[in-house]
Amino acid sequence: MLREKLRAALFVPGERKSDRFFRWFPWIWLVAGYCITMLVLCLHGRAYIDSDMASEMILSDILNKEGGLLTTQWWYSTELQVFCLQPLYRIGLLLFPHSWFAARMLGQGAFLLLLVLSYLYAGHGLGLKQCGAWGAAALVCPFGVCYLWYGLLGGFYLPYMILLLLAFGAILHLLRPAGRKRRVVQWLLLLAVSGIFGLNGLKGLMGFYIPMLLTAAVALLLQWHQHPEACPVREKKLLLVTVAASAVAVAGYGIYEKVLVPSHQTLSYDGRLWNTFSIQAFVEKLADFLTLFGYPIDSSVGGEVELFSLIGILCAVGLVTAGAIVFSLVRLLQHWKELQPIQLLAPLLLGFVCLEQGAVFAWTGKLTDTNPYQWLTIIPLVFPVLQLEGETEHFRVPHARRAAAMAFCVCFVAVSIGSGMRYFTSGYRVNPHLAEVCDWLVDNGYTQGYASFWNGNVLTEWSDGQIEVWVPYNFNTMQPYEWLQKTSHANPPEGQIFLLTTMDELGSMNLSQLYWWSTVVYEDGDEQENRAHRYVVMVYKNYEDMMAAIHGAQSWAATPEAAAQS
Repeated sequence: MLREKLRAALFVPGERKSDRFFRWFPWIWLVAGYCITMLVLCLHGRAYIDSDMASEMILSDILNKEGGLLTTQWWYSTELQVFCLQPLYRIGLLLFPHSWFAARMLGQGAFLLLLVLSYLYAGHGLGLKQCGAWGAAALVCPFGVCYLWYGLLGGFYLPYMILLLLAFGAILHLLRPAGRKRRVVQWLLLLAVSGIFGLNGLKGLMGFYIPMLLTAAVALLLQWHQHPEACPVREKKLLLVTVAASAVAVAGYGIYEKVLVPSHQTLSYDGRLWNTFSIQAFVEKLADFLTLFGYPIDSSVGGEVELFSLIGILCAVGLVTAGAIVFSLVRLLQHWKELQPIQLLAPLLLGFVCLEQGAVFAWTGKLTDTNPYQWLTIIPLVFPVLQLEGETEHFRVPHARRAAAMAFCVCFVAVSIGSGMRYFTSGYRVNPHLAEVCDWLVDNGYTQGYASFWNGNVLTEWSDGQIEVWVPYNFNTMQPYEWLQKTSHANPPEGQIFLLTTMDELGSMNLSQLYWWSTVVYEDGDEQENRAHRYVVMVYKNYEDMMAAIHGAQSWAATPEAAAQS
């Protein structure tokens, strides 16, 4: 029976081979893209983990030991992230307690699979052909450095994308005819996801619910304008469903702000202020969004890329992708009357999200407070718009629709190759050689010590939890940096400790003389030509011994003779 159903799904009687190829192709691309992406991450990702990423694993380990969803023994960053990466990372750590990278890859693989399923669910609700398999295939590809960095490898934004798609998909399915049991399930899913989205902080309200309310209101007005004799039933229901979901999300956010934030160590967006009104700043933020689709340079990913290099040529295809996004959105809104009422929601939602997010990023807080990667939450909303344009455009040239579909695939594969090469050759925020230093520390029995933030948490993940690192604001005082580390680090470690740093880092803190006041047990060799950038490991009997060495270095640096020598 199962074999017959599978054969009926794969082979349609009387179907031409060319039709069958284009029906199969997005699914083949989806499976191949998922497998290749995960293989590349498993083979090359370990050395490119940074301390931001590693903090998620350390927190997951703490939560496994305590058994709760949150902990008071952690200095969080800007959000508590009640339901974020930890649920699946915790499962990974239970299965692979002695290989944190395996635990991470298991979690990332599961999150990417959930992203695909949630996108197909939303695509089915929109009535896209093959449930939107073309967009799902693109989502498993590393089509931009930020998406690879903060999504596929780091994972930070994948839970938000999944929640957005599930909420959108549930709203869409509630507008379709269905049995009572199925409708109850859709309502439960929508309300649960909305509550979780609210408990996760402000991203859900800003990235989905406010724009969705605007979308529902405008959709109602447009359909009422077309048929003024009666208020459209479907659009009225859409508005009521969206209001109910938004109310649950607001309630979740209220619990987050009034109950969870005061009882945990975290920052908040409550102090964000209005900024100067600038159309230029608004346009720049929208440009930041478009650079996520493969363009080689943006305001957070610096460096230089030669125009006629392989990476430069491949990533330049991102300009084509960005142009296609703008064209598709404008084209669908221009011909909105030709779309099915449910399908109209896709371009409306993307348009309102871009306007609302762009205004928030440009006109509140400092311009440097937001980076392009903060647009990643809404990335999945782009692909239904691209596919809808391809499905509804009136092509005059024969086979142009299929050519456009293949061009879509070629563009995303090209920018994925270019972005992958750029990321793995640049090593943002991490020096892959640091992993070798970490292995040396483990092999020589060092288990606790101090390091700066970007050299700190990552040692714990690379050592599979064997090394615990205290991260200070500054080596001169060794006061703890209250950001993404255990609150117990307010107290210094007992027994032998190490300090991992570089001469360049010591010089920036006016502690260059500490090298001579300490017992140096490791220093990079000639593989690092610039000695100032070489990693140095210094060992002390205890915390008091380290502080005595620091005070000695400070006193020496304060003398005119020492200053002249240094």
